[in-house]
Amino acid sequence: VQVLIEAGAQGATCRPPVARLPPQTLIRLQIVNRSTTPAIFAAPEFFRGAKVEDLTFAKVRDEGSVTTAGGVVSEIRLVTPQPGRYPYNCTAVAEGAKVGQPAEGVFEVAQ
Repeated sequence: VQVLIEAGAQGATCRPPVARLPPQTLIRLQIVNRSTTPAIFAAPEFFRGAKVEDLTFAKVRDEGSVTTAGGVVSEIRLVTPQPGRYPYNCTAVAEGAKVGQPAEGVFEVAQ
């Protein structure tokens, strides 16, 4: 499963707007930052409900977000949470500050 981020001077875009996932299933979530600047991917409810398998991203569950450098793909192995709708957002970062309004999407976890 991929979430694509494009960040720029006006803010970020985040795709897909709706990502459909099966419940309680091991997946590889790829956060793909296609821009040259850092971006933050945040999905606190989703990460709290999921079981993060990759110890590199163990703090994701507590913090609910991942910061990716420009041009980087961050891959997180996790078991999806119980059925439900879990909002996520992407925010551009420039010189350590958030830029523009976050772009929003939702993980739809259903049978």
